Amino acid sequence: MRDLLKKCALLVAVAGLAVGCGSTNEDTEDALAGDFTRAAVDSGVAPEMTTGLAKSLYGDDGGAVCAALDDQPDDVALPWAWTRTHRMPSEHVKELVDYDRVVVEVYCPDEEGTFNALLDDLNYDPD
Repeated sequence: MRDLLKKCALLVAVAGLAVGCGSTNEDTEDALAGDFTRAAVDSGVAPEMTTGLAKSLYGDDGGAVCAALDDQPDDVALPWAWTRTHRMPSEHVKELVDYDRVVVEVYCPDEEGTFNALLDDLNYDPD
């Protein structure tokens, strides 16, 4: 009986730890999604953005945008995503880059230098 109680106590402790970790992750996602929503709306890059949408798009790590920057020096992902820009009017290219910049600023600020270097490599000129 004592072994059964120990096993039950261990199970409860592990379950509590899992719930606690989930809450921390959820809190992080909520905080980042709120920050992103405010930044996206305030900057005008996504005036209809909601916290729920930001959370589903980017979780707690910035999704594909931050993953692409983290995978350097294989800087293929963002330029590949930007290849559709050759069919866009130039103001939409700027909107796309500005939007990605907000993602980087909120979700992976350590990658801002990489993001800017990539824009330089692509000879990006916002004007």
